[in-house]
Amino acid sequence: MQAFSGEESSKILFKATWAIRWPDMTVLDDIYQLYQESNGRFSNYCDHVINTMTIRWNGDLVPCCYDLTGRYLIGNIHEHDLDTLWNNQKFQKLRWSIDKMTFNPLCGNCGVVVPKVFLAIKPEFRAAMRGKR
Repeated sequence: MQAFSGEESSKILFKATWAIRWPDMTVLDDIYQLYQESNGRFSNYCDHVINTMTIRWNGDLVPCCYDLTGRYLIGNIHEHDLDTLWNNQKFQKLRWSIDKMTFNPLCGNCGVVVPKVFLAIKPEFRAAMRGKR
């Protein structure tokens, strides 16, 4: 393996950070510890659902890019035009629920409107994995 030196070494940056729990992410309790952001706050504002549209590979419209699994399907662009989808009852209901802070399960785990939750591997799991090498 070649070591970085000289000019190239000044271009390499490293940033350590916590892993964030994504909305709709299953967290295995025997592996991860959860840490909630201590200075976080609840919000009734989400820029994603009022300024953007997220269209998946198959034309499905989901509320935002954090809906990684397509859990909250708004509709499909192959069946309806964007204006109809943007203003349909399901999308309007989602926006209303955020405004009233009665979050659906997807939004209720989202760091945009609730305090972020971070993941860390439990020390005992890490130790067990070291022993399997």
